[in-house]
Amino acid sequence: MPVIGMQITKIEATRKNNPTPGFKVESVPTIVSVEERELPAIGKDGKVLAVNFTFAVNYKPDIAEIRIAGEILFLEEGERVGAKTWAKSKSLPQEMMIEVYNMIFRKGLLKALSLSDDMQLPPPLQVPIVGPKKNAKDEKDNESVEGQSSYIG
Repeated sequence: MPVIGMQITKIEATRKNNPTPGFKVESVPTIVSVEERELPAIGKDGKVLAVNFTFAVNYKPDIAEIRIAGEILFLEEGERVGAKTWAKSKSLPQEMMIEVYNMIFRKGLLKALSLSDDMQLPPPLQVPIVGPKKNAKDEKDNESVEGQSSYIG
């Protein structure tokens, strides 16, 4: 059951205030709708699931918001239950849900990372920070570095 494509249909980014100490960043993916669609290029059956989604990155309290909307094309193999499950319970089978959410997070966070840089906001995910190695005994050790786990944001 692979994801065979994704397209972004809308991007909105709004900065309201400057970040203050102690702010929080939340990333929230939401599946808006699921429908079966004809896609003749994939073979004799030619049906895929079109999963419409939004991905929001919220900087709280009331600092900024990045919203991305799009569509993921998902190829169901074997028995097609995705559209039926969505129609009944507004959810997808677990294996499908995992793949869809992983794709939304992967592509959404990368796009939000670029947008946050353009808007001079802290990144929505922790980026490794390199600094001097602690407790260095001589100058040679001072040239080495180690990753730090502190994250501002």
